[in-house]
Amino acid sequence: MPAAIFKKLGLLGALALMLVATPSSALLVQPVFLDMRYSGAQSNGGIRVVNDRNRPVSVELTVSSLEIPEKGQAVFTPVEGEDFLIFPAVANIPPNGTQIFRIRWVGDPTLAEGKMFAFTTSELPIEMDQTAGAAVQLLYAIQTVVAIGPAGARADIKPIAIRRGELADGTKGVIITFENTGALHGQVNSSTITVSVPGWSHRIEPADVSNAVGLGLVPANAKREMFLALPDVPADGDLNVVADVPAAPLI
Repeated sequence: MPAAIFKKLGLLGALALMLVATPSSALLVQPVFLDMRYSGAQSNGGIRVVNDRNRPVSVELTVSSLEIPEKGQAVFTPVEGEDFLIFPAVANIPPNGTQIFRIRWVGDPTLAEGKMFAFTTSELPIEMDQTAGAAVQLLYAIQTVVAIGPAGARADIKPIAIRRGELADGTKGVIITFENTGALHGQVNSSTITVSVPGWSHRIEPADVSNAVGLGLVPANAKREMFLALPDVPADGDLNVVADVPAAPLI
């Protein structure tokens, strides 16, 4: 069974391929991350779905709240989505066609703190020609992270702790705790990070940070641990970390 793995949120998120006619290609969804605001022009957004196949597909958009704890996996909780106006909620996309799903925040525009959601683009099963014999459908479900917050708010992210760590496969590195004291979500994936102990220092460039943490999201007024592979980090000595986390543009 094929699988599509996307790195995001500072963890690995598997976007489902549900085994249920074999497609000639894939369903393409953009963007992976959508930044919105409770009011103003940025209270509107869109998700673009391309049917890169030789047959029509039916696609549905559903919403889950997204919680990113300080440690561990993200938590997805299905919601009715009454805070969003989605048009259309279901669409039939012709072969090699494109559909833009329009998204608008219609919830409270005065909320003081940011929230995060996951919009799942799910392919719906189609009726099969029973005379054609047995067939298998591959139904794609792909998630877009939608982060929304107050207009004019900013993130303020800093590293507050670092310790040595090791993955289950034996990869050694460091675990850094980032704290966001701002009212808006932020990202560390474009940061330059320097880890040091007395007599040793290692600079991690933004491209390598992005490869390690994906989107590197830190929710508003929250903390998040992230692992960076650093096999040559000394086993002894007090660790220190400095991170240049770019401020998100004010929108």
